[in-house]
This record gives sequence, structure tokens and C-alpha cells, in this order.
Amino acid sequence: MTVTIARKSVPLDKDDLQVLEALAQPGSDEALALFDLTGAPLGSQSSEAQRLHALVAAGRQAMEKRALEIASAREVEFEKNDPECQAWIRSRRARRRRMPFLDEATAGAA
Repeated sequence: MTVTIARKSVPLDKDDLQVLEALAQPGSDEALALFDLTGAPLGSQSSEAQRLHALVAAGRQAMEKRALEIASAREVEFEKNDPECQAWIRSRRARRRRMPFLDEATAGAA
């Protein structure tokens, strides 16, 4: 089930309008780039609303990817600075040093 919500009025400048126009041209660099990002094929019959939706989807996907990268970096930074995490990592490394057969078993699997 798809839920459609009315689009809000969004101010567009000259560059935005040029991109929207280029997206209506099959095979344009912009249309091909957008297709690569979203998988949404657009053509000369696509409405301005469809092209705007595809742009919003591309922006959302790029933002979500970047947000995941930021969250991952934040988690790594947290682990570096969290004493409990560091203690767990040290104990895991110490345990591994006491069990060299683990390294031999995993070396053959690679």
C-alpha cells in the first residue's frame, strides 16, 4: 500500500529548474545519474512531480547512507573511549593469545 501525501510548496531556483528539465530528457547525464542513484527511470513523459519525487528520493538515500557512516564512526569513537568496551577487547585479545590453535584454525579457512 502506497501512501501519497500532498507536496508542499518548495522554492526552486534557476539551477533547480534546469535540472528538472534535463531529467525529462531520456539519456541526459542527469537522468542517467538519477537512475544510477535511485533505479527510477524517468523520461519525456514523466511529470514534474515524478522528477521532484525522484530527486527527493535520491537526496534521502544519500542522506541515509551518510547518516549510517556518521553513526558507525560515532560508534567506533565510543568504543575507543568506553572503558568497558576497551576491557572487553583486551580480555578477548588475551584469551586469543592463550589459544593459538584458534589462529591456526582460522588461517586454513581463509
